[in-house]
Amino acid sequence: MPPASVAISAFCVALYGVAICAGDFLIAGPMSSLPGPLLRLGIILAAAGLALATGLWVGARWAWYAALAFTAWFSVAGITQALNYARSPDLRRVLALPGVIAWAVGGVAITTALIALLLPSNRAYFRRVLSNTA
Repeated sequence: MPPASVAISAFCVALYGVAICAGDFLIAGPMSSLPGPLLRLGIILAAAGLALATGLWVGARWAWYAALAFTAWFSVAGITQALNYARSPDLRRVLALPGVIAWAVGGVAITTALIALLLPSNRAYFRRVLSNTA
């Protein structure tokens, strides 16, 4: 069982993928005029989140680096998306509230994962894993 910081990182990365996929499904549902690629992107992000969470859980060194890049990129994207949503009355009118709430949950989860990945205990765990396999 990994330390708490690694478990939190893995859980939050997986939660991000699932939340974004759920948000995309709620926003681009059967009655929506939004295109199908939004749903495909959500499924891809969910699969990537689950793969990274699995890698973090088992202590794979590559997963820490990949998750760090993934969480940093999508944390910035989530903040940008939130700012755009807050400034645009058109977006608030077009997007369904349940989907936006799911996206917000994903944004909080991915930012939490980024913070947890950068904790010294998390970094030390992956350094120890690397030294044990060398």
